[in-house]
Amino acid sequence: MLAWLPGQATNYKTWKSKDNWLSDKSYCTWSGISCFENTTDVLTIYLYDNNLTGTLPDALGYNMTKLTWIDVLSNKIQGTIPASLGELSSLLTLSLGDNELTGAIPKTLGKLTSLESIDLLKNNLSGLIPSEFCDLPVSFFDGGYCVLNDGEGNQFKCP
Repeated sequence: MLAWLPGQATNYKTWKSKDNWLSDKSYCTWSGISCFENTTDVLTIYLYDNNLTGTLPDALGYNMTKLTWIDVLSNKIQGTIPASLGELSSLLTLSLGDNELTGAIPKTLGKLTSLESIDLLKNNLSGLIPSEFCDLPVSFFDGGYCVLNDGEGNQFKCP
C-alpha cells in the first residue's frame, strides 16, 4: 500500500527517519506510519521535516479509507497536490505546508467533509481557492482563516 513512497515520491537515502522502510516488516512498523491496533489499516502518515523530495503520487489517495492524518510539512516535495486526496473520506488533518508544491488546489479537496485542519502555506500554489474547499468547516494553522501564499508574496483568501 505504501510501497510507492521510497522510490517514486521521495529520495529515501536522504531521509532523517527511515526505520524499517524497504524491509520485509509490516508498513505499520515503519517510521512515521501508524496503523489502527490489530489491523494493517493506516491511521497516520507523519513524515514532518524528514527531507522528503519528489512528488506526492496519485496513489496516496486510494485504498486508505481510514487514514486520518497526513503530515509531510517542512520537506521539499514538488509537483501538484494529487486530486486523489479528495477520496480520503476519514481525513481530519492535511499538512502539506512548507514544501515546493505548485499548481491549483484540487476541487476534490472539497469532498473532505471530515477535515478539521489544513496547512498549505509556504508553497507555490496558484489560482483561486475552489469554492467547494472554502465551504468546509475547518480551522487553519495560520490563525483561523484560509490564506495561501503563491511564493511571490501574493496571498489568496477564500471569497
